[in-house]
Amino acid sequence: MAVESPVQQPIADGRSFSFISGRGRVLTLTHKREASSLPLAMDTLAQNDEAPEGTAILINKNRNTDRTLPVRLFKRANAPFYFCLLLRPKIPPQKAMPLTALATVAFCRVLRRFSGKQITVGWPNKIYSDGNLLGYVWLKGILHKTDGTYDSIVIGIAAALSEAMESDRLTKTVSRVFTGSFSGFRDRVAQALLAEIFALYEKMEKDRSFMSEYRALCRDRDAFIQLRSPRRRGTIRDIDNEGRMVVDLAGGGSEVLFSAENIKKIIYKHK
Repeated sequence: MAVESPVQQPIADGRSFSFISGRGRVLTLTHKREASSLPLAMDTLAQNDEAPEGTAILINKNRNTDRTLPVRLFKRANAPFYFCLLLRPKIPPQKAMPLTALATVAFCRVLRRFSGKQITVGWPNKIYSDGNLLGYVWLKGILHKTDGTYDSIVIGIAAALSEAMESDRLTKTVSRVFTGSFSGFRDRVAQALLAEIFALYEKMEKDRSFMSEYRALCRDRDAFIQLRSPRRRGTIRDIDNEGRMVVDLAGGGSEVLFSAENIKKIIYKHK
């Protein structure tokens, strides 16, 4: 059963908005005025033993942009988007990688819905809009002390959104045309994103079709790649069903990458 879209309405600072997922789970989105950084907000949420699965936070202002985020990118955005969501999937670490693909696909769907632009993915966690870098998706997990599964996983998403992304839509209402009111844009994106993630998450054990969508969105397939330590070159063959990158090495053989840490450079072929 699909998640019904929540009523679109702005969320006041410090207030929460709740709705029900397709399987009856209460999803709660809280608007937070500011945070020291998105990684710190993710850590705090991951360590909150009392927070139920489906708790999400939308941060209005990130005081100290983490060094993993390009400062210039977010300075250009008039609606910078910082979002984190708590999951409790009780899975071992080797089973968690598809969650990055799941969250990425969900966010891409929402961005297409709001902006109508072409959205692509740079493996494993970069989001592009019309070829320009727009944002990132991360996972932060805490393992259970006894059984080796995750006690909590937090999905963090940062994107340099602009209110113009929605104002360009042909579906905007006449009232917005005349009032120029787009102040709730981030809130509407966050509500739609929370619903979209759980629509995929609640059926991911039986339905991994989002992985096919993730592969189709990935712009890295067939590109040339340079690896670090040891230095090697090759061609990106595909993304497998667990979200890992498969590289055909120039000297023969192949390698499966679990993260982008060993990637030095990706060179795209001209079409």
